[in-house]
Amino acid sequence: MGTGTFAFDYPKLGHNSKYMILGANQFDLGAVGTPFAGAVIDWALLPANGDPPCPGMVPFGRTDPNAVLTNGDHVSPTFTPVPVNTMTGAPDGYVVSAYDPLASGPTPVAQNRLAVWHLDSSGILHQDNDITVATYNVPSNAPQRPDPTTPTFQLDTMDARLTQSVGDPATGIWTQHTVGGPGGRSVVTWYEVKVAGSVPSLAQEGNIASATDWVFNAAISPRFDAGGAAVFYNRSSPTIHPLVAAQERRTSTAPGAMEPGELVLANSAAADIDGSCNFQNSGSCRWGDYSAATPDPLQTNIVWGTNEFITVTPSGPTFPSWADENFAVPGSGGATSIQASAGDRGARGTGPDPTVCQRTRRTSYQHPDTWGVTAARAVTSATAAAETNRKEGAHGAPNPFTVTANTAIGSGPESVHSNPVTPTRAAAQGSPLPSPTARPSVNQLPAPPPSPPPR
Repeated sequence: MGTGTFAFDYPKLGHNSKYMILGANQFDLGAVGTPFAGAVIDWALLPANGDPPCPGMVPFGRTDPNAVLTNGDHVSPTFTPVPVNTMTGAPDGYVVSAYDPLASGPTPVAQNRLAVWHLDSSGILHQDNDITVATYNVPSNAPQRPDPTTPTFQLDTMDARLTQSVGDPATGIWTQHTVGGPGGRSVVTWYEVKVAGSVPSLAQEGNIASATDWVFNAAISPRFDAGGAAVFYNRSSPTIHPLVAAQERRTSTAPGAMEPGELVLANSAAADIDGSCNFQNSGSCRWGDYSAATPDPLQTNIVWGTNEFITVTPSGPTFPSWADENFAVPGSGGATSIQASAGDRGARGTGPDPTVCQRTRRTSYQHPDTWGVTAARAVTSATAAAETNRKEGAHGAPNPFTVTANTAIGSGPESVHSNPVTPTRAAAQGSPLPSPTARPSVNQLPAPPPSPPPR
């Protein structure tokens, strides 16, 4: 790319088991208009885990600084290469990038490909084949409910670049970007990429969209247990201030879809009227890549996220009014086994996995004879009352219990059936049924994971 003074645009970091990987865009500060000068991928050898001296990361490798990094077509320039935050000890580190709709000039041209590279354990970067995805284009800026006394800026939803990626090449690499959607509104398109035999391919893709609102500034991450994924995003419109919301999917969710329902994590108190972000009088505030998501390695059904919203009405036209918030969202799950015991005009179900119960808002025990119980909090056992006792043979055969764990986002899968039971007076002659055991609700989120040991 020649010589000159370059500015890096929000470098992205990732790694494999041996290397820290950095991807960045470069802009020429010495040219009129600070034009895009090309993208670069750098990598450095990590110190051994727990190495007390923690020496500098060497050696340092990078793509050719005198040539424009291109996509898999070997013609179009790469824009915003995003290294994958690999959540396992995978020997290969991956980098993904979306073809740039603005590569040919100010008029957007629809694209439908992702470029992929991988860095092997020997420190050699390989260009992989492109992945074909659904056609996408640059999104529009997002409106927000206007401030009655101060000019209100639109929110810049970015330019269809990928903004973050996390996962494992074998179980799934997840990434997303904001693109144009129906009615001129922005939507978030997410992808899951899997690698088999060093060949990446698209496993699934889907959209987070609204019939009335603009959806943007997203981050997606799988769970550490590979049991699903969670996506966090902003949503706004001319009638609402930007809010932060989340959705989740499980391995049982239909491909390309999220589970029904949305969890609203934060509501803005006002519109963003921060004039300092009105770059080059564009009339919009950069908002579209301040988000992140990552799996919790200890509580493996939890995904941590970061996103932004407006906290208070600012005191002046240039006062920064937005703030970031971190949150942990537990994935919904279900018990793998359950035991039932009969009682007098009732029965008790016992046995949801405690790691499920600790994340649930309520737990439902259901008997097929239309009676059951829903605990107000997560429990490991509960008693369901029947109107009358049942006599086997006279009123039907015994029936089993099933359990459903319900999180703030949605209900988990129904458990396998318990052993069949029939409420009888005779059951009351045995040992009394124990009292329910309560567990913390989903509102009592766990503490953030501990910091890794020094390298």
